[in-house]
Amino acid sequence: MVSKIFMGNMPELMEKILNNLNNEFYSLYSCALVSRHWCEVSIPILWQDPFSFYESPTFISRYFASLNEDDKLEAKEYGITINFTNTLFNYASFLKVLNLHRLCIKVYQYSDKPRNNIFNIVNLLLKIFIKSGATLSKLDIRANSIEIKHEVISLLMENKRFLSQLKNVSIRLDYKETSVKNEITLLNILAENTTKINYLEFCSYSNYNYEQRFYELIRIIKSQDQLRRFGFSGQNGLSTEFSNVISALETHKKSLKEISLQFNYYYENFDELINSEQLEVIHLKSCNEEIKLLKAINSGVCKVSTLEICSRISENVPHIIQILEKSGPILQRLSLDLSNEVYSQYSLLKTLMTFCPNIIYLDIHEFELSIQFFKLINSLQKLQFLTLDWINNVSENVMAKYVKQFAEILPSTLQYLNLRTSSHIDILLDHCDAPLKKLLFQLSCYMKEMKEIKSLIKFCKRKKTLNAVNIYVRRFFCGIGGYDGYLDRLSRTDELYINWNKIKKDLEGYVKLMPQDCIIVNLV
Repeated sequence: MVSKIFMGNMPELMEKILNNLNNEFYSLYSCALVSRHWCEVSIPILWQDPFSFYESPTFISRYFASLNEDDKLEAKEYGITINFTNTLFNYASFLKVLNLHRLCIKVYQYSDKPRNNIFNIVNLLLKIFIKSGATLSKLDIRANSIEIKHEVISLLMENKRFLSQLKNVSIRLDYKETSVKNEITLLNILAENTTKINYLEFCSYSNYNYEQRFYELIRIIKSQDQLRRFGFSGQNGLSTEFSNVISALETHKKSLKEISLQFNYYYENFDELINSEQLEVIHLKSCNEEIKLLKAINSGVCKVSTLEICSRISENVPHIIQILEKSGPILQRLSLDLSNEVYSQYSLLKTLMTFCPNIIYLDIHEFELSIQFFKLINSLQKLQFLTLDWINNVSENVMAKYVKQFAEILPSTLQYLNLRTSSHIDILLDHCDAPLKKLLFQLSCYMKEMKEIKSLIKFCKRKKTLNAVNIYVRRFFCGIGGYDGYLDRLSRTDELYINWNKIKKDLEGYVKLMPQDCIIVNLV
């Protein structure tokens, strides 16, 4: 056994080790270069979710090498030049994660052809994936990203294996009447061929033919063995059908651990669903009749370990406080998007300090820095992940003082900081002693002095803990991205492009600039 480990001749152990690196693109790529055996283990992992991994879209060409002669002729009609005649692997067969929106973005970057051709290429890639023998574990469908062709739908009906192992499904349906028929067929295929879905998210903002859509959604819910997570976001007015969805979810009452509702009404049968000891993760976002929903949570037996609430109604605060008191030390992950008036209510902050000492993840939107807030952060000695968006409505000198105080009280356990602000980042980095590993922040497009970048480099030298950074640049009131590719496509004479390239050069050797998707830590 020991000799096998040292010789690297233990495939089952090596596969487990490398699978733990599934989000570490560069590490996996390095492993693929070590030996033939390591390559054979690493490559399938690298190609499980390539549309999230790879920054350049050129990898798409490798998929076309597997086309038969008829499909190659079709590809040529779309302006595709096939450079790979033979490849070492059937890359398409490794696909595990398919996000249609990301797929469309990569094809758009890959092709300089008209929009219709891009949709044709996406559908051609879908045909390649389905025919390859791949089995998906995660599927994200945004019907407004692309209209899926009927021939692709037919292939899905023939190749049932492609969707049979799905565990995570997110569906966002379109407004267009022209795409409804294919959408209904796709939902029907999922209902007929999936039983292992753990997480199901369904978004529908169109009233067109919604009865049939909800009928298929209910069939999907009932056909699963154990649904653990469910999310729904819908347009107001879909009331009757959603009540039936809640009734269907009651069949998973013993397994359902997470529920997420956005733009929903309260329904009486929601009380029955929420009254489950298994339920521990709740998201409520801009729902109607929020007070009734909050009361239902308070009257239920569940104790929440993860809570997200988006509300602009200050009258909801007493009910939110009751949930926090009830959850107490069990609560570990919290996201609040409330009005600033709510945050100013000391009772909410005091409740968190008194009853919720074990929070490791905190996300707070649009609030003012204050002494009370500093006391809260100082009390959370287990805090590891912090996302903030503070309001800059005081003088520059006062704000600089607040930011300095905030930086100095950050706990030694903090390893992730996401700042949705560009206010005094340099001061924060100069006075922060937390051993941050990941950092996300914004910059104004007026970045001639680069003082934030200088402070970032000093922080890297001083702490030696920072591994990854994402920088989001704002131009006027519009975000234009950062290390996600947008700035790199600006004109080379654009002052912003020149400044951005200087930033990238200055940071070389100190910290890796990463796309937001590869570094961001979500609530769950």
